[in-house]
Amino acid sequence: MSEPFVSVKMKTYNQEKYIGQAIESVLAQKTDFSYELIIGEDCSTDCTREIVFQYQKKYPKVIRVVTSEKNVGLRKNALRILKSARGKYIAHCEGDDYWCDPLKLQKQVDIMEADPSISMCFHAVIYEYMDSSGKKKIKRYHKGNYFFPIKDVIIQGGRFYKLVSAIVNRSIFNTIPDWYIQSPVTDSALSLLAALNGRIYYLNEVMAVYRLNVSGSWSESVAHNTKAYEEHFLKLMRTRKMADKSTHYSYHKYFSKRISMNIMEILLTSKILKKEFQKIKNDYFQYISPFSRIVVFFLHSIHAYWFWSLMRMIKNRLYKRLIFHNSDHNN
Repeated sequence: MSEPFVSVKMKTYNQEKYIGQAIESVLAQKTDFSYELIIGEDCSTDCTREIVFQYQKKYPKVIRVVTSEKNVGLRKNALRILKSARGKYIAHCEGDDYWCDPLKLQKQVDIMEADPSISMCFHAVIYEYMDSSGKKKIKRYHKGNYFFPIKDVIIQGGRFYKLVSAIVNRSIFNTIPDWYIQSPVTDSALSLLAALNGRIYYLNEVMAVYRLNVSGSWSESVAHNTKAYEEHFLKLMRTRKMADKSTHYSYHKYFSKRISMNIMEILLTSKILKKEFQKIKNDYFQYISPFSRIVVFFLHSIHAYWFWSLMRMIKNRLYKRLIFHNSDHNN
């Protein structure tokens, strides 16, 4: 059997409510090339594993399942899927997201085949909220098709796209740097690796759905744990510093700005102890600009976490009152 032209990566853990739709959306793709779906099933405690193997049994020529007897965690799960990929291109669809255009793969591959300088192609998505915090909305990342410069890739830190929309040339993984392996999340590391090995192209078409506020998801669990949130940003800062060094500081001013933003986010979202702040100073203050140091000192001196928490509480209460008022009005 010939090698697949595209490999689709799908990480999953405890996503029994969503995994079927994610798989079906990949199987619905209409292409003039072959593709494979590699599902990394990380020892779910619900029925996710059973569902995945049912699909694999039904579509053995398309679906391969990568799993183990013990949970390996987010990053190791992603890396073992990557190691198993055989296609020239690698697309991404997490187990709680899905694609909504059957021509998605074909459109993106056609673009990348026409321009070999493109190392990554992504597109607009639909944000689908899984709680009462919002309705579906379309998220476009530019007014039209656009090449994202490496400056934006570094400073925005992976926030300029969603992984469910991305397809990359597998050649960017010919040499996998340590900072990529150690990065706590795929989004920012993948886009940076792609930007360092080619150009990133944005296609202004809606072809996938990104689910927000999914119960039990990694992002939700981290967002509700201030210490985990703090550690997440500290890991990001360490890997960005590593990436800066590995590129011989060619983009130092961008990495410095991104790390400054990370420090400010930590101060706004975590209760930083004196010794923790001292460690941040020791590790990063010579690395960021004088102006950023002033801002960081100011946020720390006014105990920004408490102020930010108060503002969030007021916002949530106003939002709940608004929802109640609208519900009462509609009835």
